Amino acid sequence: MAKMGWQEAVQLDDSLVSLTDYFPDPPEEMELLSGGLSNRCWKISHQDRQYVWRPVSKSTSVFGISRANEYHLLVALSSYQFSPNPVLNNDRGLLVNWIDGQPVGDQISQDELLNTLATIHNVQINDKPIQKLLFSEKVDHLWMQLANEQKDEALVSLYKKHREPLYLPESLKTLCHLDLGAYNLIRARDGIGVIDWEYSAIGDPRMDLAMTIEVSGLSPEIAVAMYCHYRGIDLSDMGEWQQNVELWLPKIRLLGMLWYQIGYQLWGDDLYYERFQQLKMELLKTLN
Repeated sequence: MAKMGWQEAVQLDDSLVSLTDYFPDPPEEMELLSGGLSNRCWKISHQDRQYVWRPVSKSTSVFGISRANEYHLLVALSSYQFSPNPVLNNDRGLLVNWIDGQPVGDQISQDELLNTLATIHNVQINDKPIQKLLFSEKVDHLWMQLANEQKDEALVSLYKKHREPLYLPESLKTLCHLDLGAYNLIRARDGIGVIDWEYSAIGDPRMDLAMTIEVSGLSPEIAVAMYCHYRGIDLSDMGEWQQNVELWLPKIRLLGMLWYQIGYQLWGDDLYYERFQQLKMELLKTLN
């Protein structure tokens, strides 16, 4: 993470200019954050307070991210301690409060991770203006970002096979984070803080659980049992949950595969291409 002054930071990212009305005196310290895959964000230190600037960029458009939706979601969650409070939103990005603490890294138990996910899914959403996830539209958007030469016969077959979501009545949908792994968790003074809500929406909690299982390398059987315990889901329903989470796994792997290939197109990082190939090889097994 590179630290620098305001003027140097503005030279690197002109979206910061949009914050001059909020910071009439230039912030004392700027820090370019590492680790964000969809976008590069800034930590801003000013008058003993810290913020995160989450800019709008080419990559947010390519990945279908709306900072305005993210802002409205965080406003809706402002009474909860686990999410950062939004400060302002403009056409260049989103400013939120920094959650003070330490990234959990690998210092989090499976229980704590799944309890955090269950807590998010238990948020009352009926009166909140939160966007809904339309899975097929999300897949189609990413598919259209792929270079045509990448769309070989195998990839087309995978896209057609896995682009449709599982059915779930609207009444059973919940708030979903859609990227809940240890890398987005902070051990703060008041408990676990959750960051990077850019993909979050109202959706199928079974999909969100499948995503956490996938990115965290968990056993689906054990993870579903723990999750159902924390959600208070009846034991008689656990088998159906197990089955549906398993059915979601190839669908969210399709989403991840497309995401990594688009990331490779944007940034040319070989690690993205390697992950794309790994997911493609895994998904090809579902065509047999």
